[in-house]
Amino acid sequence: MNAAHSLPLPMRPAGFLLPSLAALALASCAAPAPPSASVPPPAPPLQAPPASPVVPLAVARGLAEAAQLGAWLSGQELARLLGVAPGTVRSWSTGHHPRPGFELERRKDGAAVWWEVARL
Repeated sequence: MNAAHSLPLPMRPAGFLLPSLAALALASCAAPAPPSASVPPPAPPLQAPPASPVVPLAVARGLAEAAQLGAWLSGQELARLLGVAPGTVRSWSTGHHPRPGFELERRKDGAAVWWEVARL
């Protein structure tokens, strides 16, 4: 037999108890200790880069171009052009005026809904 295997196991001191799972769970939920003066504060959370500058006439130009081309736009495309939620566009009906000087015609083709922009 190997001598290393014949050594007795270390004995626990009297009164030593293994921590219970409940005690471990409570200890892990305890409030963290306050940071010491030598620990730097956490870095601020990362933020998205600033949005590109808004072009004031982008919506008007987009509507005018769609009207000039006679293009039919999907609800998603129209929502993106106007800067509104697709659900907002779905709530509109034919004759809606997204801004003065423009009127929308709604046409359903199967399950798809298409929008034509007309200049007034």
